[in-house]
Amino acid sequence: MDARRIDARRLDPELEVPRDAYDRFRALVRRGAERVAGRYGKDATELVLMVPDVLLLFVGLMRDDRVSPRHKLFAGAVVAYLVSPLDLLPEALLGPLGLADDIVLAFMGLDIMLNRVPHAVLRDHWRGDRDLIEVARLGTRLGAQLVPRALYDKICRWLERAGG
Repeated sequence: MDARRIDARRLDPELEVPRDAYDRFRALVRRGAERVAGRYGKDATELVLMVPDVLLLFVGLMRDDRVSPRHKLFAGAVVAYLVSPLDLLPEALLGPLGLADDIVLAFMGLDIMLNRVPHAVLRDHWRGDRDLIEVARLGTRLGAQLVPRALYDKICRWLERAGG
């Protein structure tokens, strides 16, 4: 699509891409999550569907002047991990189970940022339908059930050190 011909009213302000592209991506994620919902439950499906919103939150925090450089770096590290093809649990080998480490990292990172960045700043960048604090609680609770305890603890320790 030619960038000069994009209607500015359809742009996603965070990503600077057409809003319908983001909506199509969310629909794709929803369909994939629904395929495994019976196996992991509705809450796990909801977490998978919220990962793009958490990703956009971290992208917004990276660009916000109200966020300290240290926390911008932390947000950037979370974004890099989420978009990187290299994972502790690779999706290419494990299918939907490979998303577990991404889910844990995204929601533990969100929980850490809730304690370090003013809530007003976080809300300015939150695009999800549910309450941000409720999402963080759900994500950390269910994330702990998705991966082995040793891996969960390792991710938590890394994030705590990195989140400062």
